Amino acid sequence: MTGMTGTPRFAAVLLAALGAFGAGEVAAQTVAITSTPANGTHYVTGEAIITRISGLSSGIFGISGGQFTASRMALNIGGTTRQARPVRTISFHLELFVDFTYTVVAADSDTDGISIPANSITGPTWTDGSSNAINRNHAALSDQFGHSVGSALPSIGIVTDPAPLALNEGASGDYTVALASVPAGGVTVSIVSDNGDVTVDTSTASGVQTALTFTTTNWNTPRTVTATAAGDAGGADDAAILTHTAAGANIGTQTLFVAVQDDEQTGTDYDADEDGLIDIDSLDKFNAMRWDLDGNGAVAAGDATDYANAFPGAASGMGCPDRGDANDDPDPCEGYEL
Repeated sequence: MTGMTGTPRFAAVLLAALGAFGAGEVAAQTVAITSTPANGTHYVTGEAIITRISGLSSGIFGISGGQFTASRMALNIGGTTRQARPVRTISFHLELFVDFTYTVVAADSDTDGISIPANSITGPTWTDGSSNAINRNHAALSDQFGHSVGSALPSIGIVTDPAPLALNEGASGDYTVALASVPAGGVTVSIVSDNGDVTVDTSTASGVQTALTFTTTNWNTPRTVTATAAGDAGGADDAAILTHTAAGANIGTQTLFVAVQDDEQTGTDYDADEDGLIDIDSLDKFNAMRWDLDGNGAVAAGDATDYANAFPGAASGMGCPDRGDANDDPDPCEGYEL
């Protein structure tokens, strides 16, 4: 048997205690958010948030209009307490549900999701038809990510480490992927390389896998990805951009630069860590910077001899990795580091 009231003024709900329904069927008091954001991700200004306390029980229910309309449920929205007002009651067997509503205002913002503190209901004591107090105490409800509030989508973000990744041609190296914050549900991150010579594998199982699945419990656990640089007969360094994407408008895209050191390259590599910066480890090299102030490894003809004396036997491009610019093969370096 179900009954409900349409307005707070007529909020009384009566349920006769029938022998067919025992008290053992009634659950403990709990709270929940029962509405869903219209856009599927976050509530915006003017939108109603509906919450519910359930598991209320007594022999005969009868919450008077005055007790009902003066009650409020506290909501935590971005650290600010907001008060939801009651809108209806629903009875089923020996259990009573009470719904509350709060309308989002422009100042509200909560990217972590709404939470409800323990024992959130204030106002007059609720009593049943026999004037017995109805217990409305409940445990807290933690941040509900699927119920974020604000004008912008919450950003989950994808995190990679290390960045950039340096590989030797014909070899493999590992990096990790995790999410920056907890998602509302399962998230699959797909990885695509812009260079067919640099591939990835997300699993030790047979076959190449290029995706990772995260849940609400393992979202921040770093997952290992193995990147492999294929060997070739050329003498130039190589590079790739690994793009990490996930379905869902509130999940960003993360790119990872992979620098590949060629194994046939002759000469001295003056960019040992493959970060595109020429290593300066002597006064002679420091002095030579004046002939190439922008650090791109390209020196005017009149200064080439002096520069070469400071960097004897330099590999092509000073050893800096090819960054994929069609105008340079390999691309010039981008500066210096001490």
